[in-house]
Amino acid sequence: YRIINILNLNAQYQIEDVRIYNILGQLVMSTQPQSLDCEIDLSILEKGPYMMEVAFMNAKKTLRIIKQ
Repeated sequence: YRIINILNLNAQYQIEDVRIYNILGQLVMSTQPQSLDCEIDLSILEKGPYMMEVAFMNAKKTLRIIKQ
C-alpha cells in the first residue's frame, strides 16, 4: 500500500493495536485505536518502506506499506 501522510484503516472487527516498523525491524509508531476504523498521521515518518502490524480479535495481520 502506498501512503502519502494519512493512513485510513477500517475493519469488521475492533482494531486493537497498530504498530509500524522500519526496515530494520525497529518500532517507529504505535497506536491503540480500539475502534472499527482509524486514521493514522504518518507525516512524521521518512519516505520509504515500512511493515505495519494490525491486531484485532486475538489475530494479527502484517502489511507492507510505502510512505511517499
